[in-house]
Amino acid sequence: MNKNNLQKCTSAYIGALMILCLSGCLHSKEPNTSRSISPASTSKETAISPFSQYIGHYPEWSGNGITDSTFTGNGTTDIPDELLAQVLPLNEDDQTSREFIHFNHGHKVTAKQYIALFFTKVYDISSGLLEDKMLYTFTPQGKLIDSLTIGRTTHLYEASDDAVAICEIAPAETSRSFIALRHKEHSVILERGEIVWNTLPTRITIQEDGQLSTSPQDSLQSLTYENIFKLTPNTPEAFVQHLYQQIAAARTRQEPDISTDYLTSELFQLRAACLQKAEQENDIRIFDYDLWTDAQDWCSDLSVISINKDEENNEHTQVTVTISNCGEETDIHLILKQVKKHWHVDDFITTSNGEELSAKESMRAYLSSQTDIKASAVNTP
Repeated sequence: MNKNNLQKCTSAYIGALMILCLSGCLHSKEPNTSRSISPASTSKETAISPFSQYIGHYPEWSGNGITDSTFTGNGTTDIPDELLAQVLPLNEDDQTSREFIHFNHGHKVTAKQYIALFFTKVYDISSGLLEDKMLYTFTPQGKLIDSLTIGRTTHLYEASDDAVAICEIAPAETSRSFIALRHKEHSVILERGEIVWNTLPTRITIQEDGQLSTSPQDSLQSLTYENIFKLTPNTPEAFVQHLYQQIAAARTRQEPDISTDYLTSELFQLRAACLQKAEQENDIRIFDYDLWTDAQDWCSDLSVISINKDEENNEHTQVTVTISNCGEETDIHLILKQVKKHWHVDDFITTSNGEELSAKESMRAYLSSQTDIKASAVNTP
């Protein structure tokens, strides 16, 4: 083979090798590319974590500040128990009593360093339901930062000796700080339908890192009336007319005295203290007649003839009620006061020897004196 032919063969051989190498390289890239987009690899990259699934059930809270509605009422479906158990750190009692516990998921507040979840945990017990307001904070990756039971509300099926509790959220201006009001039943006066509550306000603050802090505020007492009637229109005249109708009906049916239901708390307590003192000292009552009729007896014709408003200021309204009782007409002077938008009798004013006498002042004088003081003269409002 001459030199020219050898060069031609060598060139052809090298060219063939290059084609084979290039073909092999191109062919070898196809399997690598297909492996990089395999279905198995894609599912791992796009899988949703249990925490992400869980918080997906919580809509973002859009209010300016935290309220009672932040903890409940988003209207979504129940969260599966398996998912809930993967995210919330349930204690041993919760785990063993899951059939008696319901989680009512509310809303979330998303910040840079935390996600706050607001919900209620409801316990189904034999006497009713116990509802706890809960607050949990997590890192954006799903690690628990802090948790807190805000307070409890009891819903009892029937009358119970257990103290009633209510937890409510005071109106707040921010989503990081709010005040929880924990009300606990202090005392009940059944004949008045009156409940006195001890209230402990506590400020709850979510720190920038998601930690929760609490700061108790000064405690206070509040008063509610459960048996107060609703009037239309809600006027002093309508109240007095209804009052005497109820008193007359109760006495006609020989039912227990309901007249104390219509007294303010102050007048009721003064009256009760006077009765207790008279009993302890074996003394006659300070009033040996019926204040509602200004007489010792009442008859079946007890009714209201007319009602006239005499005086009115920011605190009290004085009315004159002309009643018929035992065939006689009598004027009764009442001092009325609104308590939580409901009318009550705050005082009785009688006239003796030209002087106007206040029942409240007479009671105070009786309680502060060792003698039998029957009345004291005062100026009317």
